[in-house]
Amino acid sequence: MRPKLKLFPHALLLSFLLTLSAGAQTGMTLSENARVSLLTIYPGNELYSTFGHSAIRIVDPA
Repeated sequence: MRPKLKLFPHALLLSFLLTLSAGAQTGMTLSENARVSLLTIYPGNELYSTFGHSAIRIVDPA
């Protein structure tokens, strides 16, 4: 495996952990009517959509 490919999983894990720690500091209280959804878009032919996209959607009508 090439050196850059060996670093990729570590860089991905580090960015994930940094994102989690940043989100944990902002604590948010949701109402009973809140809905959380995971949106996933299928991969496309264009370079920017090669691997698809995922997003977390939080809707709190309160």
